[in-house]
Amino acid sequence: MRSHLSLTLSLVLLIVVGYRAALAAPRLLTMTCVAPQGTELSYGRGLLGIEDLIVDTRPTASPGTQLTFVIEAEQPQWMRVTWAPPPAEERGPTTTFEATVIATTDDQITAVQPHGEGVWMYSIFPKLGMSYVSAHNHIPFGTTSRSLALYALCHITREAP
Repeated sequence: MRSHLSLTLSLVLLIVVGYRAALAAPRLLTMTCVAPQGTELSYGRGLLGIEDLIVDTRPTASPGTQLTFVIEAEQPQWMRVTWAPPPAEERGPTTTFEATVIATTDDQITAVQPHGEGVWMYSIFPKLGMSYVSAHNHIPFGTTSRSLALYALCHITREAP
């Protein structure tokens, strides 16, 4: 009876220690970028798809917005992407998404994330201190669709040794 209790306590202790270690998984890379800017492209044929094709390109910027990419050592196949609005503005809450890493080299890490009627692609270039984000969104029923191409200057705030 006593060895059964000792074994049970040992297992509980092992689970608690393992759980705490999992919560504090070491980060492989954290890269923080500010003020993404680039180009937005809207295109479509109107609500029923019967109008002439309209293509509109315009510059876009998000001053003060912070974009953070995190890859944890325990799950290098995932990239956590966080968009934080400028602190002084009430443009909405911080949003975080998980993207699937599809390519990794010493110079570039690229991840994709399906989202609604489109897909987002995130490429980070740790050695250059830069990120590139693109989105392609199709809105059904012939209304205007949208693509987005952004870049941001970044710095690595944490990298595994």
